[in-house]
Amino acid sequence: GVIEATAYGSMSPLKLVKRGLLSTTNATPTSTTVMALTGFFGAALMEIRVITNTTAGKCATYIRRMSYNLGAGGTLAEIGAVQDVYTAETDSTMDCTLTSSGTTVSLQVTGVAATALDWRWEASLMLVGID
Repeated sequence: GVIEATAYGSMSPLKLVKRGLLSTTNATPTSTTVMALTGFFGAALMEIRVITNTTAGKCATYIRRMSYNLGAGGTLAEIGAVQDVYTAETDSTMDCTLTSSGTTVSLQVTGVAATALDWRWEASLMLVGID
Protein backbone atom coordinates (compact mmCIF):
# COMPACT_ATOMS: atom_id res chain seq x y z
CA GLY A 1 0.00 0.00 0.00
CA VAL A 2 0.87 3.65 0.11
CA ILE A 3 3.54 4.30 2.74
CA GLU A 4 3.37 8.09 2.79
CA ALA A 5 0.69 10.60 1.88
CA THR A 6 1.18 14.34 2.31
CA ALA A 7 -1.22 17.16 1.39
CA TYR A 8 -0.09 20.73 0.66
CA GLY A 9 -1.83 24.12 0.33
CA SER A 10 -5.22 25.14 -1.06
CA MET A 11 -4.98 23.68 -4.59
CA SER A 12 -5.05 20.19 -3.03
CA PRO A 13 -1.69 18.87 -4.22
CA LEU A 14 -0.98 15.49 -2.74
CA LYS A 15 2.20 13.43 -2.65
CA LEU A 16 1.99 9.63 -2.46
CA VAL A 17 4.92 7.23 -2.02
CA LYS A 18 4.68 3.49 -2.60
CA ARG A 19 7.32 0.74 -2.55
CA GLY A 20 7.34 -2.78 -3.93
CA LEU A 21 9.26 -5.82 -5.12
CA LEU A 22 9.11 -7.56 -8.49
CA SER A 23 11.03 -10.73 -9.42
CA THR A 24 12.25 -11.99 -12.80
CA THR A 25 14.03 -15.21 -13.75
CA ASN A 26 14.62 -14.57 -17.46
CA ALA A 27 14.67 -11.86 -20.15
CA THR A 28 10.86 -11.73 -20.53
CA PRO A 29 9.26 -8.34 -19.70
CA THR A 30 7.37 -8.57 -16.39
CA SER A 31 4.91 -5.99 -15.01
CA THR A 32 3.34 -5.02 -11.71
CA THR A 33 0.73 -2.41 -10.84
CA VAL A 34 2.26 0.64 -9.18
CA MET A 35 -0.91 2.65 -8.57
CA ALA A 36 -4.50 2.81 -9.76
CA LEU A 37 -5.45 6.47 -10.10
CA THR A 38 -9.19 6.69 -9.56
CA GLY A 39 -11.56 9.19 -7.98
CA PHE A 40 -9.30 12.09 -8.90
CA PHE A 41 -9.45 14.88 -11.50
CA GLY A 42 -6.28 16.86 -12.34
CA ALA A 43 -2.61 16.43 -13.23
CA ALA A 44 -0.06 13.94 -11.92
CA LEU A 45 3.71 13.48 -12.10
CA MET A 46 5.20 10.09 -11.23
CA GLU A 47 8.85 9.33 -10.62
CA ILE A 48 9.95 5.76 -10.03
CA ARG A 49 13.35 4.56 -8.82
CA VAL A 50 14.27 0.93 -9.46
CA ILE A 51 17.29 -1.09 -8.32
CA THR A 52 18.26 -4.75 -8.73
CA ASN A 53 21.29 -6.82 -7.85
CA THR A 54 22.29 -10.49 -7.88
CA THR A 55 25.19 -12.58 -6.65
CA ALA A 56 25.90 -13.32 -10.33
CA GLY A 57 27.15 -9.74 -10.67
CA LYS A 58 24.15 -8.44 -12.60
CA CYS A 59 22.82 -5.12 -11.33
CA ALA A 60 20.92 -2.10 -12.58
CA THR A 61 19.47 1.20 -11.36
CA TYR A 62 16.91 3.35 -13.12
CA ILE A 63 14.95 6.57 -12.65
CA ARG A 64 11.90 7.14 -14.87
CA ARG A 65 9.33 9.99 -14.94
CA MET A 66 5.93 10.30 -16.56
CA SER A 67 3.19 12.96 -16.51
CA TYR A 68 -0.52 12.18 -16.65
CA ASN A 69 -3.79 14.02 -17.10
CA LEU A 70 -6.68 12.53 -15.14
CA GLY A 71 -9.89 13.43 -16.93
CA ALA A 72 -13.37 13.98 -15.56
CA GLY A 73 -14.56 10.74 -17.17
CA GLY A 74 -12.06 8.71 -15.18
CA THR A 75 -9.58 8.53 -18.03
CA LEU A 76 -5.80 8.53 -17.55
CA ALA A 77 -3.86 10.07 -20.44
CA GLU A 78 -0.07 10.14 -20.68
CA ILE A 79 1.39 13.58 -21.38
CA GLY A 80 4.44 13.10 -23.59
CA ALA A 81 6.74 10.09 -23.34
CA VAL A 82 8.32 8.32 -20.38
CA GLN A 83 11.50 10.21 -19.47
CA ASP A 84 14.57 8.04 -18.97
CA VAL A 85 16.20 10.22 -16.31
CA TYR A 86 18.91 7.74 -15.32
CA THR A 87 20.05 4.28 -16.46
CA ALA A 88 22.98 2.20 -15.19
CA GLU A 89 23.12 -1.53 -15.92
CA THR A 90 25.69 -4.32 -16.19
CA ASP A 91 23.73 -6.15 -18.91
CA SER A 92 22.14 -4.39 -21.89
CA THR A 93 19.21 -6.84 -21.99
CA MET A 94 17.89 -5.32 -18.73
CA ASP A 95 15.28 -2.58 -19.03
CA CYS A 96 12.72 -0.60 -17.06
CA THR A 97 9.75 1.54 -18.13
CA LEU A 98 6.37 2.84 -16.99
CA THR A 99 3.18 1.86 -18.82
CA SER A 100 -0.46 2.81 -18.32
CA SER A 101 -3.82 1.34 -19.18
CA GLY A 102 -7.22 2.64 -18.12
CA THR A 103 -6.52 4.28 -14.73
CA THR A 104 -3.59 2.03 -13.79
CA VAL A 105 0.13 2.87 -13.90
CA SER A 106 2.44 -0.15 -14.09
CA LEU A 107 6.16 -0.80 -13.86
CA GLN A 108 7.61 -3.11 -16.51
CA VAL A 109 11.10 -4.61 -16.07
CA THR A 110 13.12 -6.96 -18.24
CA GLY A 111 15.68 -9.20 -16.61
CA VAL A 112 18.49 -11.43 -17.88
CA ALA A 113 18.14 -14.94 -19.31
CA ALA A 114 18.50 -17.73 -16.69
CA THR A 115 19.13 -15.18 -13.90
CA ALA A 116 16.94 -14.58 -10.84
CA LEU A 117 16.58 -10.87 -10.07
CA ASP A 118 14.61 -9.06 -7.36
CA TRP A 119 13.67 -5.56 -8.50
CA ARG A 120 13.01 -3.14 -5.63
CA TRP A 121 11.10 0.00 -6.56
CA GLU A 122 9.85 3.20 -5.00
CA ALA A 123 7.32 5.41 -6.76
CA SER A 124 6.53 9.02 -5.87
CA LEU A 125 3.37 10.56 -7.28
CA MET A 126 2.45 14.22 -7.00
CA LEU A 127 -1.19 15.03 -7.78
CA VAL A 128 -2.66 18.48 -8.27
CA GLY A 129 -6.43 18.48 -8.36
CA ILE A 130 -8.86 21.04 -9.61
CA ASP A 131 -10.94 22.52 -6.79
